Amino acid sequence: MFAKLSILLFYLKLSPYRRFKVSVYILIILVIAYGLISTFYFLFACQPIEKFWDVTSWDEAYIDLAKFWYSSAAINSASDFLLLALPAFLL
Repeated sequence: MFAKLSILLFYLKLSPYRRFKVSVYILIILVIAYGLISTFYFLFACQPIEKFWDVTSWDEAYIDLAKFWYSSAAINSASDFLLLALPAFLL
């Protein structure tokens, strides 16, 4: 999340165009929201949290981690693509 935010903050200094800055701000909000949601989702994946360190009880206390990893990979790929495609509109 912080690497993407640093690139997006650099993008804000690239262009004086208002539309570009608005799209960068929207992407900043999306990256922060996704980063915080996924952090807390993974943090509270086990109920109670102490079961996270007990490997023998993962089946009974965990959320479905495969769905979490696949959705996380899809969202990260989409935000990476947007991050790379954004400066192309300046050209």
